[in-house]
Amino acid sequence: MIKILIALVVLVVLAGGGGAAGMAMGYLPDIFHLFPQAPTVSAPLLPPTPRQRLGPPPFLLSMKPLEIPVIQNGEVTRRLSIRLRLHLQEADNSTLSQRGHLLHAAFFQDMMGFMPQLMEGRTDVDLRAIKDRLKVVADRVVGAGVIKEILIQGYFER
Repeated sequence: MIKILIALVVLVVLAGGGGAAGMAMGYLPDIFHLFPQAPTVSAPLLPPTPRQRLGPPPFLLSMKPLEIPVIQNGEVTRRLSIRLRLHLQEADNSTLSQRGHLLHAAFFQDMMGFMPQLMEGRTDVDLRAIKDRLKVVADRVVGAGVIKEILIQGYFER
């Protein structure tokens, strides 16, 4: 009787060890969740490229400088030279190519009337006001949304 009991205990221990080994090696399903799954090896994530991170590069169009004489009390008091770059919404913009020649003329005409008012009683120039005014003129000439922003690349006063 004792020999049968010892044989039964040995048989249970061997079956339990074999079952545990089978679950550990993946031959048997791990129904008790005793062994964590080995992590799957995947390719390391590459950092995003600058183009993915920042998006497409901006499309900037340079314009010829605006040469504006400031006329106050019937005489030229200052001569201003403003170099502009236009930040366009899209690189291929047919609206700007059709109406772009009018833009420089509209900028010049508007600045001829605006600059004497802006410079009256001042020694410095408010470039933010010029930029905002030119944006309004650009939206009126080529349509709203065609030009995203107007950048003042250079300002010179004589």
